[in-house]
Amino acid sequence: MSGGGPGSAVNDNLGHPDGFVARQSELSFLGARLTDARNGALTVVAVTGEQGVGKTTLVRRFLAGLGDDTRTLVASGDEAESTLAFATIAQLLSGVDEPLVQLVPPNLTAPNLTAADGSAQDPLRVGAALVALAGQMLTECATLVIVIDDIQWADTASQRALAFALRRLRSDSILCLLVMPTTPAVPLTDGLLRFLAERGTPLRVRGLDPSDLRELSRLVSGSPMSAHAAERIFQLTDGNPLHARALLEELSSDVLDNDAEPLPAPRSFTLVVLGRLAQCAPEGRSLTMAAAVLGRSCQLVDAARLAEIRAPLPALEQAVASSLLIEETTRLEHRIAFAHPLVRSAIYHDLGPAQRSALHLRAAQLAHDDRARLRHRITATIVPDPELAAEITVAAERLAVKARWAAAGDLMLDAARLTPDRPTRERLFVDAVDFLLYAGELARAGRQTDHAGVIEDPARRNYLAGRLALVQGAYKESTAYLRAAWTAVDPAADPAFARTIAEQTALTLSFQGLNREAAIWGSRAMGMPETPAVRPWQLIDIQISALIGSGRFDQARELSASVPEPYAEQRDGLFGRGYVLLTSDRLEAAREAFTVTVTAYRQHGSMGYALGALAFRSDTEYRLGAWDDAILHAELAASIAGDAEQHWMLPLCHAVAAAPLAGRGLAAAGEHLKILDNPGWPPDGATQGLAAATRAKLAHAAGDAEGVLAALNFFTTMTEMASPEPAWMQWRPMYAEALAGLGRPGDADRNLRPLEEAAAAEKHPSSLVSCARARAAIEIARRRPAAADDAYREGLALAVDQPIPFERALLELGHGVFLRRSGRSDEAMAALSAAQARFETLGARPYLLRCDRDLAACGQTPTQPRPTDPVGSLTPQERTVAQLVCTGLSNREIAAELVRSVKTIEYHLGNVYAKLGVRSRTQLAACLRAG
Repeated sequence: MSGGGPGSAVNDNLGHPDGFVARQSELSFLGARLTDARNGALTVVAVTGEQGVGKTTLVRRFLAGLGDDTRTLVASGDEAESTLAFATIAQLLSGVDEPLVQLVPPNLTAPNLTAADGSAQDPLRVGAALVALAGQMLTECATLVIVIDDIQWADTASQRALAFALRRLRSDSILCLLVMPTTPAVPLTDGLLRFLAERGTPLRVRGLDPSDLRELSRLVSGSPMSAHAAERIFQLTDGNPLHARALLEELSSDVLDNDAEPLPAPRSFTLVVLGRLAQCAPEGRSLTMAAAVLGRSCQLVDAARLAEIRAPLPALEQAVASSLLIEETTRLEHRIAFAHPLVRSAIYHDLGPAQRSALHLRAAQLAHDDRARLRHRITATIVPDPELAAEITVAAERLAVKARWAAAGDLMLDAARLTPDRPTRERLFVDAVDFLLYAGELARAGRQTDHAGVIEDPARRNYLAGRLALVQGAYKESTAYLRAAWTAVDPAADPAFARTIAEQTALTLSFQGLNREAAIWGSRAMGMPETPAVRPWQLIDIQISALIGSGRFDQARELSASVPEPYAEQRDGLFGRGYVLLTSDRLEAAREAFTVTVTAYRQHGSMGYALGALAFRSDTEYRLGAWDDAILHAELAASIAGDAEQHWMLPLCHAVAAAPLAGRGLAAAGEHLKILDNPGWPPDGATQGLAAATRAKLAHAAGDAEGVLAALNFFTTMTEMASPEPAWMQWRPMYAEALAGLGRPGDADRNLRPLEEAAAAEKHPSSLVSCARARAAIEIARRRPAAADDAYREGLALAVDQPIPFERALLELGHGVFLRRSGRSDEAMAALSAAQARFETLGARPYLLRCDRDLAACGQTPTQPRPTDPVGSLTPQERTVAQLVCTGLSNREIAAELVRSVKTIEYHLGNVYAKLGVRSRTQLAACLRAG
């Protein structure tokens, strides 16, 4: 791998190691963090400081001292490339050689990363490739050092991919240095900021003291300045090396020592750079200015053509000698780059508007691809240009159709800027923000809206406010804004936008459980004329959910059947199809449908809907008794939702993750509940309902009827969420059972009957099984044992053909307890033993202990006490790794499944072996089975 040690790749990206003074404490700090990384813990350092303070020089010197057992990957963010997807990642991996490059997705070296089918690469997929690459590199070296200078200018896709990768490399020998100003010009992505807050260690680089400034002057002029002059410069510049060096180059020692006149303020960095530029011959200046137009780095031949220079080497020699440009020669091309991004910025911004525009227009004519050609034309155009704006709009919509949302949003913002007509400009701007939201760039979309000023069109102003509230989980606020948008829109004049407003209104209402009203808005949207749309319509999905929630199952099933196959272009309706199957008790088919939906929506639709499908897949697996898979997919959904900034999906992901964990009595369920109880969530019924259901499951597993009652009381107050559909009333059996157990059979009966009637009408077996358990508890509380026995037996008869092992085991446990208390020990032992076998398979330890107690009361004493839960001491990550090991997957296959490095999997597996006292995969599988 080229650049694997302190060699050319490092110097190419960070410049030559000259002018370095002092910084021993900072170097010692970085050395200690390197030791931390070598001990097997990902170490991330945020190197911050004011512009010109020497951050880059410090990192460069640190890298120069690394040993041969360390590999490096180095990149630098560039303002000019901050909108080019994966530009920084491509630069980071530019020095990777075969065979490591095979781990990198196709076209990763291209600035505008796309998949083979022309669709957008998923930042999470690219992040997974980084994880695999890092893992492979660590098999060849002791430590990997990753450096990204000017991380604030790294494109959003690269930042998201990096954050995703770092979260999955926590146990690897990696030191990551992220270099940025103390106050970045633009904030980092939310995901990267959260990771730095959780795992990052700050290193603030401050100015040089007077003695260090004297050493700096010796390097600049050959002799140190006086102590007095050093103190004066220190007082004026706070020791900033960039400003101090500018003064040392500009002022004589006499001026520096002369107290009669105050020291002049240092000229701006721009003046220093322009002074060096002016010393170059005309061709050197032309080449440097052309390179500035082309970006942070470019091919020498392209810069020469733009500057109209036939012999570029003498011109390049002048620019290099003036410390303006450096060479970046690779095996494939001769490239040039600026010695520091500030150098390029100073030269570029000094170009007059006319000269800059002319150079960009010429660059557009010389560009190698349509994307670069359009980008130069956009940059060259300062005044509104409706024809160019129309062309940009078409390009943005083409990208949107391919689900390349971030790139589409950037282009649409440009189209809005160049549109003279205000209504059209506002329309394009709202579309741009919408695209950014579909890309998961919530923070960026919010900043664009904040800076846009007032949007005069009330329909679009309120729609935008509603969309932002929706993705933040503020559903009631979102609904109010969207209703106002609908009132202001003219459906006849703008049917596509009216359809969008109605669709989003239906979505916010369905999230609040207001399904009847949601179905009305869904029908309103579906009644709009179909027009070509670039947004990822999910109207069929929303409408199916609303119809089911409002009790119109036949209509939902009919709409689901209308979804065409195959799904090459039509994705809307895939989730709805799975939901129809789930609510029809066709659980295996629903699981398969949600699996297809996850893949389809991640590749071509919205990440939010893909995560919803993954969460519902987990819920389906929980009902099927595939609890290991349910935990794996729910925690994966929660992890991705956090990394992808899809905050609105987090409550659902954490709720479905908690369900099987609660059934197993694991502490991790409580951790998910803590997240659901976070006061930072908007106070809406949906999130509160998920938290209430989770709290009830934990209380039920603990045998706490009062806790169940306290948790589920929430649903009795949410009359607007009432629905005759069984799928929306699954809280009622647990609630009625708790009421009956606390001596309130009348209240229990009143709460259970709506579900009993709906389940009977819809012929919904799984709901009838749950109702049978609660009905039996009610009859027991009424002292009607015969009726209770009948309820148990009716439920068990229904459960025989249903793949719902947990509900069936709960029914068998309740029946067994009832029979024991009725003095029918033999029958009780049979029922309890059947329940015990199912709970064993599920790993439902709290319920197993209840079976043990009642079997003992029947006279069946276990030969030995049940061993302590073998997975109770494992972390969620260790538990997931252990479960996948037992499926027969190799460490590498597990790493790919969980998007972690192989070394991380080995680390977790080592902890599992130590905690469980096993030495092999066979022993591990046996231990978990015995749990």
